[in-house]
Amino acid sequence: QLINAVERDGLLEAWHHLHAVRLHLVWLGLTPEVVPENPAKLARLALAFGYDDANAFLAYHQRVVEFVRALVEESRERLRA
Repeated sequence: QLINAVERDGLLEAWHHLHAVRLHLVWLGLTPEVVPENPAKLARLALAFGYDDANAFLAYHQRVVEFVRALVEESRERLRA
C-alpha cells in the first residue's frame, strides 16, 4: 500500500482544511488560491475559522501544508524503492 491508515486520516483532514480555506477565501471575496498576507484580510480569514489570532490560524495551516508536502515526498520515495 502506498499510504497507511494514519497517513490516510491525516490526508483526509488536510483535504477538508484546504478545501474549507479555499471556500472561505471565495466567500470573503479573496483570491481562492492564495492565503492572504495582508493582516486585515488574514484576520478575517482566521476569524472565519474561529481563531481569534491570525497567527494561530497560520500555524495550523502551515502544519497541514507541511504534512501534505512530506507525505508526497515520502510516497515518491516509496514508489522508487
